[in-house]
Amino acid sequence: PVKKNDNYEYLSFDRYNSAFQADMGLVYIVEESSDRRTWTTINSPQSTTDLGGGMERVVYRTTSETTAGNTQFIRVRVKAR
Repeated sequence: PVKKNDNYEYLSFDRYNSAFQADMGLVYIVEESSDRRTWTTINSPQSTTDLGGGMERVVYRTTSETTAGNTQFIRVRVKAR
């Protein structure tokens, strides 16, 4: 996990890069929520690092800050096409 003191929630994970994802039929869906009932898609990572071998490390960040009384959650779902 990524730790920063800026009141956002972060999610970091390794995945196949876009060329390999297409070949394997995988879809990575990163979502955020403030209540764990309603989820909204986060469309693009904050950063991407090429790891070689068809892999990359991505970091996603919630669009809203976590403040007193306002909790943010972030998750990743992987689907096969």
